[in-house]
Formats: sequence, structure tokens, C-alpha cells
Amino acid sequence: APVTDTEALRLYHVIDRDHAADVFSREWSSFDRVRTGEVIGTRFDGSPVIADGDGYVVFPNPRALPGQEWFYLARSSARV
Repeated sequence: APVTDTEALRLYHVIDRDHAADVFSREWSSFDRVRTGEVIGTRFDGSPVIADGDGYVVFPNPRALPGQEWFYLARSSARV
């Protein structure tokens, strides 16, 4: 039978970890939903990392080194 309950996503933004003290606001898992304005993490200097739109956190890596990919943001896509 064909699968009908899938959703295609498009990665649109990669966020690098700038400093070893950058932290997530909570324990994120891939494909956790985020809403516009939701705080995903906090930078070493105290500035928030905020979702710029509704979507998903993908491949969050709390062990990323500075300069490495910390997480990606994804949106729903009509492309299958």
C-alpha cells in the first residue's frame, strides 16, 4: 500500500556553534517542531538563538565544537 502520511522537509538554514559555552534551551531531538520566535539556544554572550519561522530542528548536536554545525532548521516542502 502507498504511504500517505509522510511529510517532506527542506533544510534551509545551518546554525554553527560559535563558542563552547553556546547552549541549547532544552534537549532537542531531530524533527522537533519549533514555532516562530521560540528560543532554541543561547549564545555565550547571552544572545538568544531564535526560530525565524515555524519548522523543525534537525540534527541538533550538543557536542559540536566551535565552528561546526550545531543544528539545522527545516521547513515543510511540497516536493516529494
